[in-house]
Amino acid sequence: MLWYDNLPNWANITLMVIDYLLLSFGLYTMARSRKFKNAWISFVPVIQYYTFGKIGDDINFNTKHKRTHYGLILMAVLLIGYMVSAGSAAGADLMMMLPVTAIAGIVSVVLRIYCAYLVFTQYMGKYPVAFAILSVLIPCALAVCIFLLRKSKPMDITV
Repeated sequence: MLWYDNLPNWANITLMVIDYLLLSFGLYTMARSRKFKNAWISFVPVIQYYTFGKIGDDINFNTKHKRTHYGLILMAVLLIGYMVSAGSAAGADLMMMLPVTAIAGIVSVVLRIYCAYLVFTQYMGKYPVAFAILSVLIPCALAVCIFLLRKSKPMDITV
């Protein structure tokens, strides 16, 4: 059981809204500074992870000169996971959905950690692995970190 499982519903909803707003504004500012065409996508729930992955892909391209399409992959995996979860909640066969949900969850966590690692390496420099892992394990940590780093200038660090 996690510490936030015992919070009242209004507190959980408040934390979710704060998390959404911090992550959205942080990603939007980073996307605008990288001159992405559709930076406003950062305000669309779930789809905002496309922008997060695209920032990681942009960092990877600038340092290794290869496109990886992290944005599309991360968004697709999250959408598949949500659709399968919604299908199982709607009464579909849970045993059929469980492996797909588990695989989508694992892939999305690994991609989020890697994209966070790329962003933290480029914008912070110190302890990117620790911050990347903590940003997935601690609720709201990714949003707070992205929001605090939104106006930082990227460092010239090879990933």
